[in-house]
Amino acid sequence: MNENAASPVEVRQQIWESLVSMLRVYAHAASLNGQSYGVASNARTAWVTCMDSVLEVGYSAQDGAASWQLSQPNQRLLSGKFSIEADGSLSFPEGPKELDHAAIEWVEKLVSTMQINLSSRPERTRISDRAAPQTATNAAFSQGKPQEASQSQQSQQEIRGSVVEGSAVSLNQPQSSTSSKS
Repeated sequence: MNENAASPVEVRQQIWESLVSMLRVYAHAASLNGQSYGVASNARTAWVTCMDSVLEVGYSAQDGAASWQLSQPNQRLLSGKFSIEADGSLSFPEGPKELDHAAIEWVEKLVSTMQINLSSRPERTRISDRAAPQTATNAAFSQGKPQEASQSQQSQQEIRGSVVEGSAVSLNQPQSSTSSKS
């Protein structure tokens, strides 16, 4: 046996740290929808929170047994078990999954729970619908003629990515509406 080979416990710990990092990345990406997500972790458990919903993922480095649950105060919504194998793979009852796929699925479950939670509160939905900012296209149309809107969008596209405007990625406009120039 190679004396430099990592023990199963060390492999599981490395996989766990990678999984927590992926949860952080995907929670951050989910926050682009306007909700704030928090991620906290310790050596054996990670929590992703949004409003009153919590995704909790935990494992044992010794045997790789792991579990996850999605809950709200006094209510477990979804839960499951998996294991982090000695070879670094994740095994679920339905079969193996890649680390990133597992992290994405968990964050998607949290996001969909948040959408269900918000839709079950019609007073919040109505308030947010009235207060929703207009897209660049709708704002331009409400203030002028369609030709003027087209011209204002062209100006935005020409300077997008410059120091003045910042990032080349527009969160308010669909990607298909941007044109790529050679």
